[in-house]
Amino acid sequence: MATDWSIFSIGMSLTYQCSNGYTMTGGESSRVLGCSGVGSNYAVWDGDFSPCLRNVNCTSEYRPYMRMTPDSGVVSVGNTVDYTCDPPYVLDNGDITGTNECTMYNETHGTWNTTQPSCEIAECPVIDHGRSNRNTTNTSLGTTVKITCKKGYVFSNYLEEVIIRCEFINGTGAVWSEALPRCRESKDN
Repeated sequence: MATDWSIFSIGMSLTYQCSNGYTMTGGESSRVLGCSGVGSNYAVWDGDFSPCLRNVNCTSEYRPYMRMTPDSGVVSVGNTVDYTCDPPYVLDNGDITGTNECTMYNETHGTWNTTQPSCEIAECPVIDHGRSNRNTTNTSLGTTVKITCKKGYVFSNYLEEVIIRCEFINGTGAVWSEALPRCRESKDN
């Protein structure tokens, strides 16, 4: 910004802005300063000239099954990216959605305030000594299964089978729709 400072007199104002690719340290695009008198022959600006710094961005990497807002995954310092996983996937911390803020690392680089999450399939936990009508002890989110105990084991409440659904609780992840009785060794063996 080249200016002939001699043309400003008390009562005048100056609007200044940063060149393309630069932003003021407060995120402003322009600033107005007034010329004020101090005494009879001395003038000062009524604010500070904020330095113009190179725009600094953070970039999120594409991750499978994940949607980002903004969808480019590129934001400037002070802004955020929101993450959402496509069902039946959840973030690796057990949540459905998450946010990451771009912070200043140095004058030319930004960094995320937390590690970028990834999406993983939401599955309910293994049922020890159990089996399902789906030939697996793990099930994906939203699946309803009939659980029985393996040969030589019985449910602790002596039921023959339990029908349950794998559901999602934000912050916890995939859980069974009800507390499961445990499969314990049969006394008839």
